[in-house]
Amino acid sequence: MEITKVNVTLSNRENSNVLGWASITIDGCFVVNNITILYDEVKDRKVMRMPKKVKSDGTSHDYCFPINQETRDLIEKPIIEKYEEELKNANE
Repeated sequence: MEITKVNVTLSNRENSNVLGWASITIDGCFVVNNITILYDEVKDRKVMRMPKKVKSDGTSHDYCFPINQETRDLIEKPIIEKYEEELKNANE
């Protein structure tokens, strides 16, 4: 599996752990939208949260997710790298 494209939109929310949102293309043929980029205070690093639907009772349901840490890392690394690139460009 290869992440062939990453798009990132920066958040303008102040005092929020939400840093932005990403979409990825896998192997040039499958897209995942609405991946949230967060700052995790416990882990003291940026992380991703896969798309989910919040139900009317407040519970949530994940649409898709990596099933192991190796796959999570394969997806998360290019997203965080693209976020850092977009943040740098926005600050120039």
